[in-house]
Amino acid sequence: MKTTYLAFSDESSHTTSDRFGSIAVLNIKASIRQELENYIIPLIEKIPNEYKWEKFKNKEYFDTSKGIFDEIFNQAVNGYMRIDTIIWDSEDTRYYRNKTNYDSKLRILLYLRLRDILSNRWGANTNWEIYIDNQHQIDCDQLKGFLKHYSVNSLGETIFGKEYDMWELMQAPIKFQINKICQVDSNEEPLIQVADIFAGMSAYSHNKSDDLLEWLNFDGLQHPDVRGNFQPALGLPGIEKSRFTGRELWRFRFIKYVQEKCGVKKYQVSLNSKRGLHTFDPKSPFNFFFTGE
Repeated sequence: MKTTYLAFSDESSHTTSDRFGSIAVLNIKASIRQELENYIIPLIEKIPNEYKWEKFKNKEYFDTSKGIFDEIFNQAVNGYMRIDTIIWDSEDTRYYRNKTNYDSKLRILLYLRLRDILSNRWGANTNWEIYIDNQHQIDCDQLKGFLKHYSVNSLGETIFGKEYDMWELMQAPIKFQINKICQVDSNEEPLIQVADIFAGMSAYSHNKSDDLLEWLNFDGLQHPDVRGNFQPALGLPGIEKSRFTGRELWRFRFIKYVQEKCGVKKYQVSLNSKRGLHTFDPKSPFNFFFTGE
């Protein structure tokens, strides 16, 4: 069967001591891949080495990321692509796997994120190729088997580890076809690098929520001058000298840019309600799903 959809996945903070981690899946109609890469690759090539959230530290990264997001946003508005993330709290005691960033948790969350995308976001009779960053501890054959035989009823309450009935899983109807699922080097796949930015940004917005929200309430009211440098808003004394580093400021500005642009289309992307990125409507093409309370 001809491939009609593509998915590209990466994660953030899985192997670190950070409290919050995330997985992001960029999913697109296969017909736009070439057009999207033709636009994105020249921008990524301006960045030394691989394009990654952990290297996001200056205006060059901000401008590149802004340009990439603008193209992604336009494609999403036209119904050609989505970004779906899942963000977890390692201190959420409701789920035993959250106590640490176990590889098993990563496998389960990736499965659940893909299952939702493949079964609920693009309609029936879809044919997929799925590309995963090769740093993941993922058994692609096992993942493909679970996705092929998924069961919404038997797994509906197993988000973080309750046992599921394997027999029911195998009897569930198939709603999509997976033509290919594999791990690839992210430095060879630009769309996985874009997924890394969204995964990193999602986790970071929660890990740095106190600072981010403080900045949004005060320094975030700054506006760029004609050279793209940010100046303090008039009438707000005392914010000229920020206590945040340059790396933090450029990251905060990009998160704010994404959230505000999503607001233009009423995609229900919030920063305040869950103290980090969260989308209230999972149908939104920018779906930041925070599992915590």
